[in-house]
Amino acid sequence: MSDLWAVPLKEVRKELFHPVDQDNKDSSDMLEKLLTIVCRAWIDELVDPNKATFQFLSESESEVCWRGCPTRVKKTLLGAMAVNDLAESSSIGATSHVQAWEELIYRALPQ
Repeated sequence: MSDLWAVPLKEVRKELFHPVDQDNKDSSDMLEKLLTIVCRAWIDELVDPNKATFQFLSESESEVCWRGCPTRVKKTLLGAMAVNDLAESSSIGATSHVQAWEELIYRALPQ
């Protein structure tokens, strides 16, 4: 038998934002300073023009970001979903199957 245990996410979230444990209370100030540094570094990485993902940010104004994307392309993409959307969510996969069948049934019904 494993010695591992799990804490419900609800409890983790509660302790994260409203700490009861004294150690967690004592470390809150340090954690806020650390998070400020981490967030700043993360933002700096995101907006670095030398990074491969920069072109996808509106700040880059490239054709593949929303702000730089031509209106005709935006209209074409409306209602489209990313390739991996169905793979990442079993419920959306089931929903898309139901919608596809609804469309087929609707078309088969006499108008």
